[in-house]
Amino acid sequence: MTNPMTPERLNQIKARYEAATEGPWTIGYNNPSGCPVVSPNVVSCNTAVIASVRGLVTKPNTAFIAHARQDLPDCLAEIERLQKREIEWTKLLGSANSDVERLSRHIDELEAKC
Repeated sequence: MTNPMTPERLNQIKARYEAATEGPWTIGYNNPSGCPVVSPNVVSCNTAVIASVRGLVTKPNTAFIAHARQDLPDCLAEIERLQKREIEWTKLLGSANSDVERLSRHIDELEAKC
């Protein structure tokens, strides 16, 4: 089950994203300690290990983590775009409902005259 994307939750996700090491993140060379996800943009050294993945499904998990840094901003932007669109559609629907009610009353008045 997923949690609703409230403004507070969206802000928490953004804060975690903004606090994380800058991307892009890439997959490093597999070694005995695991398959690392690295960031070549860290100033303090040539690369910084973001995560090290071990286990039977190392490649898919490592790819997921490595791509998250690039994928998450797109997902956040799409959520915000859809939320704005929902507000617009809700306003339009409210306006349309008002028009239907007004026209329905007008029809009732016309039928009463017949």
